[in-house]
Amino acid sequence: MSFKGSLQSFSFTNILQMISLEKKTGLLQVEHGETSISVAFREGQVIFAERKGSKDLDRLKYTLAGNKLAPKEVVVRAIKEFNSTMEPIWTVFSRYASKEVLTEMLERQVKDCLFLALQWETGSYQFDITDALNVPQEVGVSLGIDTILMEGCRIADEWRVLAKTFPPGDAVVKKAEGPIKVNTENEKLVLSYLKESVPMETLVNASRLGEFETSEAINSLLKRGALQVSAGKKGRKKEKASPLVLLKRVAGMLVPALALLAAVAGVIAQSGRTVDSIQNQLKEMDAVHKAAAGSRLDLIFSRLQLYTSLYGEYPQSLNQLVQTGVLDEKDVHDPWGNPIQYFIKGSRFFLYSTGRKGDRTIPDVVFGE
Repeated sequence: MSFKGSLQSFSFTNILQMISLEKKTGLLQVEHGETSISVAFREGQVIFAERKGSKDLDRLKYTLAGNKLAPKEVVVRAIKEFNSTMEPIWTVFSRYASKEVLTEMLERQVKDCLFLALQWETGSYQFDITDALNVPQEVGVSLGIDTILMEGCRIADEWRVLAKTFPPGDAVVKKAEGPIKVNTENEKLVLSYLKESVPMETLVNASRLGEFETSEAINSLLKRGALQVSAGKKGRKKEKASPLVLLKRVAGMLVPALALLAAVAGVIAQSGRTVDSIQNQLKEMDAVHKAAAGSRLDLIFSRLQLYTSLYGEYPQSLNQLVQTGVLDEKDVHDPWGNPIQYFIKGSRFFLYSTGRKGDRTIPDVVFGE
């Protein structure tokens, strides 16, 4: 048995209250745009919640490492085991970290998911009444709806205002020079993670606090000039989608070169285009690969930050990221199939793709440009 509908006609708040009052057991799926959240209930109590994608997993890894809630080697071992098995991450970590720590992390994740969904005024929902709940048995929580709504509705209203000016996740943040006045314990905790410049998303993920409490503390520090931030790609002016951008979206990051060449050859055979047209097509394909290479470099940078939070220093090679399970082996090559170049010089690292030519001495796509 199930029921479904739109959030415009039946709000997320009303859905939670109904499930709680009738003490239902089942799974609620809520969607808003590209974001999807699953919430599990047992007799009206929330026992689990997670977002689709890697957001919750990234937060768990960064927080455990950044707060020393589990030994670094334990986090690495658990990540590697998770990547090589089909087991839920909570089940894997239950063999390495204490139940108290995991319960705290799971409760934070559940609240973050619910507080996010409480902001949605549009979207869809579906609730399936079932006892077959795929939730971790080794660690769990049980939260009442009344407590969630009292705190969540306030946060939802404030978060909508905060989101209008809060920097994007790829914006780089650092401490301002000079003495910094700290007004709250949350601000003090946030500053403790900033030993060096990091992306905003990394700072939020490392925080032991909930996402809203962390963002609120960061915003307060930014307003007082205690933090400095540089605009990320997500904060730049949105350009009109060109055919090249649409091609990238359809083709994905790793467009098979042979398939593209075959498509170009077919078009040429049918339309009788000139040599100049062929060269233009090849240039467009090269541009697609360059865009994909830039995305790959962004991914590697985020994994370098995770490795650094685990070990306190940058790796000597990208192979160390693969060996520790932080990065997949396929991600150390660019779309042309050439190894991505990475080396350390002094206190800085350099990360770039050699492009179609594959000459290691000539950077073609460089991280940060």
